[in-house]
Amino acid sequence: MLCTTLAHLRWLQPIAACALIASVALNAVEGPERERQPHGQQQIPVTNRADIPIGARSDAEVRQRELWYSRMENREWGPWQRHGITFSRNDAIVWAAPEGFWRIYVRIEDISGLATPIPDAETAGQQSFIVDRTPPQVAITFPTEGAFLRGGEGYDITWEASDPHLHSTPITIRWNRGGDDNFVTVAEHIPNTGSFRWTTPRDMTATGVIQILAWDRAGNRGQTQVGSLVIDALPPSRNILGPKIAATRDVTLSISARDAGPAGMKSVQLWYSNDEGVTWNEGPARNEEPWESLAWRAPADGRFLLNLLATDRSGNSTPLPASAKDAQSTILIDTVAPVITLASPIGVRQAGSGESSLRRIYKPGDRVTVQFAVKDENIGEDAASVQIQLEQGAPWQSLGSGLPADRPFTFAIPDANTDTARIRVQVLDRAGNLGEAIAGETFRIRNVIEAGEVTIELD
Repeated sequence: MLCTTLAHLRWLQPIAACALIASVALNAVEGPERERQPHGQQQIPVTNRADIPIGARSDAEVRQRELWYSRMENREWGPWQRHGITFSRNDAIVWAAPEGFWRIYVRIEDISGLATPIPDAETAGQQSFIVDRTPPQVAITFPTEGAFLRGGEGYDITWEASDPHLHSTPITIRWNRGGDDNFVTVAEHIPNTGSFRWTTPRDMTATGVIQILAWDRAGNRGQTQVGSLVIDALPPSRNILGPKIAATRDVTLSISARDAGPAGMKSVQLWYSNDEGVTWNEGPARNEEPWESLAWRAPADGRFLLNLLATDRSGNSTPLPASAKDAQSTILIDTVAPVITLASPIGVRQAGSGESSLRRIYKPGDRVTVQFAVKDENIGEDAASVQIQLEQGAPWQSLGSGLPADRPFTFAIPDANTDTARIRVQVLDRAGNLGEAIAGETFRIRNVIEAGEVTIELD
């Protein structure tokens, strides 16, 4: 197509267009076929040539020739002007015409001295044509430089292109994933609608380029491109690492999230369910690094299913949770400490005695039992401890720790001498809530027996 003769300018001397076209090679991209510019009922040829070769009579009876031209201004033809050179019969008529809409007239003078009339306002041009060496203006409005796009997704490439002699199918769109000049044609020679639906490739890149070429009827090409386009076809990976149980509703969840593609992470958002996945609720979101933690306030105590929605900057997201199988983790919120009830008002009973038997004085080595009940749904194994306080205000001393919370504890009365021994039972649940019960009454420990005063009465 680049090396055809300018058949639409058939009144010119035939000459190979490939030697004269202003935009040579066009980076191996061919424009649409040339077409003429409509003007009323006429179809006007349009060219971008620097020099216009003009064919006219050159037989032996011709002495010389004059080139006259007139320009269209504001839809009216201007006055005729004479070219500054008179061309002999053997001279080629070549005119470096400025841009514009022109008509020409070649005045012939023969060897006898006769000549065709000098053109005036009533003279029609012998030929008319348009010279246009200015490429179309074109701008891409979407995507923008550095945009993030999802792989395999449909997007509307949008642009604006303008030119007084724009071709009827002027637009070619090309794609390059970056790193070389290997452009792939997305659409070729399409109308200037300003929009084209494009499905992005799934081949991921962070250096993509969209290029738009626009041609006018003269063969001038304008072009523009946007680069650094990121195409990411993979959703991020993410996980909720813990905790599994918490003693407060204000929880900092340990999370991890990363994007396997080039886009990078955009956000994470917690979704939670407190009805075993029947319904899911939106939780807090995080929109910046590090993707390591997420603060959340649970609406109530209870067991919650958790899911982390992760989105990258191209818009790829992990699926929204819809059922219990979508839970990535669970957490138990327990803000209530265990409730402990002692079976004895002094906290202990003599080992092996019935409930009705309540001693309040013991000696070292006596075996006693602390019997208690615990109300809590999240008690772990070996969660109880028992302490004794020998004097009011004195430190508590451990009698046993890591004890089962569902059975009595038996111990030997320590070696002490006190009237105010008191028992305390503590139970720690899995959430870390500590419950305790302190005996309401004290008991006595005697390690010395008083002989007392001995008297006799003889009378």
